[in-house]
Amino acid sequence: KERQIIREMRQRYLGEENVNPEALPSLMFAGVLLEGGVIGYDSNTVSGGAGARYLGIGGASQYRHDTVTVYLRAVSVKTGEVLTTVVARKSVASVAISASAFRFVAFRELLEAETGITTNEPDQIALQQAIEKAVHSLVLEGAQLGYWRFEDQAQAAPLIENYMRAKRGIYGPDVLPDAAPAQAERSSNRRIASSRRNRPTHESAAAATEAASREQRLVTAADSGAAQSVTREGVPVASAASVERIEGRMQTE
Repeated sequence: KERQIIREMRQRYLGEENVNPEALPSLMFAGVLLEGGVIGYDSNTVSGGAGARYLGIGGASQYRHDTVTVYLRAVSVKTGEVLTTVVARKSVASVAISASAFRFVAFRELLEAETGITTNEPDQIALQQAIEKAVHSLVLEGAQLGYWRFEDQAQAAPLIENYMRAKRGIYGPDVLPDAAPAQAERSSNRRIASSRRNRPTHESAAAATEAASREQRLVTAADSGAAQSVTREGVPVASAASVERIEGRMQTE
């Protein structure tokens, strides 16, 4: 309609029988047409809850899930061929938490109280997320099939791989270009922190072993009748146990 208005204005005021192509160039056609929409909204796909009550006082929680389904397809304008199709689903969550009391607090005096809160996920946000997921899946699906490509294939390869894994039902850590170095750095930091935490334990265990070995040598020397001394940091130190045992033997003799 706007192009027709421009053509009429130029014919009326400029006297042009044929509109100048440079002033009103031809429109570029779209190579791919995207079609689709919301094909389903299912209520109460999952529902449940839990509660407990003791002596008239208790609480309960309930939840419910709805599911919105979006269908999207890419159609070639030249041939009318359906290039690819995707279906995206998004859950709409609702959660309710309540507490109540019902008991006699005195003779002929009954206490009854109830409170609760309910949270509902907005349907519009859920629908928007479902559409965004469908568009994202359609772009990756078309790139994987070769209908279009990314400017940087190296950056797009992990995204396509994650999409294909999720499509096959394989869920796990995302494969990102910088994920491996970051994960290795985190593992190294955890090992260093663990070694620092365990270092005092190893040192104390080594000190205890050394003290036990020193005491065993002193006892062996006392039993053999020889009063031996041990050197700690260059200073002779005599064992009290060995001295007492040697004095006892000398008195006996």
